[in-house]
Amino acid sequence: QVYAILRGIKLIENRRFEMPVGWHAIHVGSTPINAERERRTRQAWPDAPDEMDLPHSVIAGFFYVEEHRHPSEFPRNCIFARGPVCNVITRAVELPQPLKCRGNPGLWKIPKFARHAIQKQLEEAGDIAVRHFDLAPLRLGPRKPRK
Repeated sequence: QVYAILRGIKLIENRRFEMPVGWHAIHVGSTPINAERERRTRQAWPDAPDEMDLPHSVIAGFFYVEEHRHPSEFPRNCIFARGPVCNVITRAVELPQPLKCRGNPGLWKIPKFARHAIQKQLEEAGDIAVRHFDLAPLRLGPRKPRK
């Protein structure tokens, strides 16, 4: 699902908590996604690359969390709105070359070696495109007041 996020197919990162608004690195874990997650990904992105053809244990890019919503705020047919917190993604950058890096659960600080390698990659690549995503398909209404 990482590449579905980076390419604007999956615009929601479900977590048990609100991720801070801003940019976050996105890591592909060492374990392939489960059958249910793969089914949802294929439903939204029929020509998605095969899970086993994708790199694992890598930082693949960065995404921007714009806001947080509850799953009930999305249309019923929104297959990615699982919650309990839906972190809404509005843009992403895919690294030219995924960077091998061990991950950790939750949010974690990128190791120094990886920060340097990513900076070098981005400098050498020159003009990196930031993909901006259209949220209209999510049909989000005004934000509900917080309790």
